[in-house]
Amino acid sequence: MTSSNVTENLFDCMQYAVNVSNASALDSYLYCDYYRGDVFAGDFYIDVNDFRCSCLEFCECPPFDADPDIAGIGVLAAFVVTSALTMIATALYLVLTRSNHPETWNPIDKIVRKPLDFIREKSATLTSLEDNDHPLVQCIFDLIISLSDTQLILGIAMLSSALIKLHQDTITVYHFNTIANLAWLSSGVHLLTLSVIRLELIGSAKPAQRVSPSKKIYPVVIIRVACMLLLAALLLYCSWVSGYGGWYNRFECPAECTIGLRKGGEPLQWTIVNFVLILYAYPGAVFQLWAWGKKKWIDKFRHRIIDKKGGINGDVKPIEGDVSKRTPLMIIKDILVLLFWYVRTSEIVEVLLAITWFSLGFYWTFSDRHSMHQYMEENARDEENTINGFGQLVPLFLLLAPLLQLLESWAGQAGRSAHRSDHANI
Repeated sequence: MTSSNVTENLFDCMQYAVNVSNASALDSYLYCDYYRGDVFAGDFYIDVNDFRCSCLEFCECPPFDADPDIAGIGVLAAFVVTSALTMIATALYLVLTRSNHPETWNPIDKIVRKPLDFIREKSATLTSLEDNDHPLVQCIFDLIISLSDTQLILGIAMLSSALIKLHQDTITVYHFNTIANLAWLSSGVHLLTLSVIRLELIGSAKPAQRVSPSKKIYPVVIIRVACMLLLAALLLYCSWVSGYGGWYNRFECPAECTIGLRKGGEPLQWTIVNFVLILYAYPGAVFQLWAWGKKKWIDKFRHRIIDKKGGINGDVKPIEGDVSKRTPLMIIKDILVLLFWYVRTSEIVEVLLAITWFSLGFYWTFSDRHSMHQYMEENARDEENTINGFGQLVPLFLLLAPLLQLLESWAGQAGRSAHRSDHANI
């Protein structure tokens, strides 16, 4: 914001200045002050009902109101439990089904899968779980699909409602930040589920395991990609809004008032980090759902750029030349491939990153909540800490949906297994 805009806002705000010398109490007034450079220039009071966005950088904000439909303990608990369940189910599926038979092309995953393969060799039960048609594995997959869709739609719905409230001037910085944190949880967990979904929907792009996906899959993939791009766009916009330099110091203020103010400080740094993460993660995730693009990458380019694996015939070609005679340029290229390809495409790295971001998101959400509650009136604090009302009870009851999904899937798989067994005995 330019100095002329600051002066204009100060002039606009001072129009509402009132004389409080005869007031018996100041509860219904907001204190304001202003500076010329770093020098204190004066102060004044305005009536709490006269607060305008032009007063944001000079005045206290109106008393903070609770919003249990956003930051209520029931809403947060339901959202965190659903995200955690999605992450656990995805990690369990990967542990049960991934092995080095056939061998993975990612050296990071190859190292991690070796001890898992060793454990499987000692247990016939675990060995049988490598089969994606195993009833338990299918149940977990059905659960992941359901939870993944839920995370994606929840993220879009929450950010959309936040933006509507933002432009209606009905949401504070704190509540907007809470929604953004929850949406980040949703986004990270949903991206993790794609490591399972993409292989089951469109299959492996490796020539030896390649199967042409059914045409019925394409509309599903297109809808999912469209929703992912919408969620990414909403996250980018919300990250831009939260880049205001005083964002973390004005949690009690109307979020709409920060739009257009100068970005800077730690909030701007996190905005940049968010942009980098979104623009790094989402294009790759979308590409992984593009069957034709993945095939062309394997057949035409991968073996020329990454590690000699792939090619039109699908042969795994040995690395040519004496390793001891590798030039510094070749070594640098190998390091870059490790950092920007193997790490990017590693399933174990995806799981670890999802756990990290989930943990950070959980900490930030409840840390902000604890800090904000220190400034809230006791009745407002109790309103967000008490589980009652439509907005908090509905999300908690919706936690039963994944359980029902799991039970129905298990019943269906058990029925199909019994049906196949009866036919085999005829």
